[in-house]
Amino acid sequence: MTLAKLDKRLGDLDARADDLVARMHEAAIGYLKAITPWVAGRFESDVAAGVTGAPDVTADLGADGMRRLRVGLDDLRAATPDLVAKLVGGPGAWPHRWERHRKRSPRASTVPGQTRF
Repeated sequence: MTLAKLDKRLGDLDARADDLVARMHEAAIGYLKAITPWVAGRFESDVAAGVTGAPDVTADLGADGMRRLRVGLDDLRAATPDLVAKLVGGPGAWPHRWERHRKRSPRASTVPGQTRF
């Protein structure tokens, strides 16, 4: 295979990879949107289980403590989209967000004579 054909083939593969990355990006966005309400509901159910599962602790909180708990839960639920984006939406969880060029070109190593990928 000639160098020109290899270059064309590499270009074709890059274009295919770019298309797949775009499709994976849309899937990731859909996934994050889908799990956000579930996560918020999970926060609510976990707090409810804690409140009903430990009635003596709940009673010790009193009305003021329960009010603060409700405010804290409301704040947590409001922050859920940002938390999901930060904890689940980060690049480490999604290979299509990794830098593709790292897979093809060796990076400098701190050890002479070695490369790392």
